[in-house]
Amino acid sequence: MKKGICILLSSALLMGTVPVYGDMAEVEQVTHTYRAEVGTKNFYEDDVLQTLDKEIYLKDGYVMLPVRTFFTAVDENAQILWDREKQVATVWMGEYRILLDVPKNKIQVEYGNVNVSGKLEVKDGRLFVPLRNWQKILTRCNYEMDENSIVWDSEKGEAIVNVGEHVINRDEELTKTEWRVIQKIGCGMSNKEIASELALSEGTVRNYLSSVLSKLELRDRTQLAIWAVQTGAVNRYIGE
Repeated sequence: MKKGICILLSSALLMGTVPVYGDMAEVEQVTHTYRAEVGTKNFYEDDVLQTLDKEIYLKDGYVMLPVRTFFTAVDENAQILWDREKQVATVWMGEYRILLDVPKNKIQVEYGNVNVSGKLEVKDGRLFVPLRNWQKILTRCNYEMDENSIVWDSEKGEAIVNVGEHVINRDEELTKTEWRVIQKIGCGMSNKEIASELALSEGTVRNYLSSVLSKLELRDRTQLAIWAVQTGAVNRYIGE
């Protein structure tokens, strides 16, 4: 139910029915470039070499890249669970759930099916997914990509992927608990509900809220809720 509220608020922002305040903490889009050299173990993140233990290869015209390589490059906190018997991988990027089902050749993001390009494959004990699918997956996880974000250079035998993410300025001072309070407010929870969820007193939640508003230079709870959705903070991975 609370996640549904987050989705509704996100939709309202995109449609322009919720006001966006000019004095909110700034958000900038940062683009990272990933490069995969086919026939090698070379994978670059912003020109920094990440040597793989398996080669990148071509199959049926698609560049095949290990699942773990790409997800952890985009989000170092991505959680990947592999069911060897069923040949199904479940990936968590923040609150986003991605399902990769090899036998059914199916990809789901938040229980919605993705139109799969090519075929998922297990090779030498590693799950590989055609690179073309990353644009479909990541856009559903609040990253900025379009049909031109993946470029194939046939002469060099390499694929280049540009992924945009939203970086929140002035968030260095926020504690993990403050981030959790922000996320709950962004999902429409009351102080009482937040207190119960985080095992805090309502007075402590109010104190955290006051601290967050001060640090982010926001006026009130409503601005904070809008800010949390607008910046993608509701889906930010916080850790334990």
